Amino acid sequence: MGDIGKTSLVDVVLHKVSSQYQGSFFLENATKESQRHGLQYIYNRLLSTLFREDICIVTLKVIPYIVIRRLRL
Repeated sequence: MGDIGKTSLVDVVLHKVSSQYQGSFFLENATKESQRHGLQYIYNRLLSTLFREDICIVTLKVIPYIVIRRLRL
């Protein structure tokens, strides 16, 4: 469904609730970005934003222990 304001709605909700969390991440046009750069790029961007440091995970199949520990999974 295009042009019904989904992105705008998500942006407003994110700004209202993000202060309740230590980190937040919003990727506009996620499908386009993943097609352009790949899921590994999206994954690293998400983690880098949440952890506020440069994160580079080489494989998506194995989640490094440090990531699991920091996310408290």
